Amino acid sequence: MKSQFVSRAFVIWGLMDLAFFARYVTISLWSGRAPIYSDVASAWYTTESFGSALPIAAASIGFILYVSIPVSGVFLVRSHRFGLRLAYAQLPFRLIAVVPSLFFIPWLTRLMPPPIAVATGIVLIITTEIFKLWSLHLQQWCSVDGRNTPQSL
Repeated sequence: MKSQFVSRAFVIWGLMDLAFFARYVTISLWSGRAPIYSDVASAWYTTESFGSALPIAAASIGFILYVSIPVSGVFLVRSHRFGLRLAYAQLPFRLIAVVPSLFFIPWLTRLMPPPIAVATGIVLIITTEIFKLWSLHLQQWCSVDGRNTPQSL
């Protein structure tokens, strides 16, 4: 059972990244916006309007994250070591931008009162990210007949 979970961890997390990105692109297009470009343009407009560089800094974090998510998704699905490294690198950006690996976490807190929803959301996001990195790390070190080890680790 453990080895079966371990052998599928990369694929599961890769599919979650790809599903998140597909959802983001779909919502952007349905709203009449160009994915990523519209977010950066909006941040630029806000910066010009208010004279603060903070929106551009926030958009830069989002840009880096949103561009790297489908890349990590593909590499994780293929069980490639770059996917693991990218998942590690994404962690601070995911926490800062509040982009959980399980993209449906915000839906789970929707019906809760705001203070409880925020606290529950924070706990769920941190727990999920720790679990993701733990399962990917476990995948790196566990193998059954050498078949479950990510490529080139």
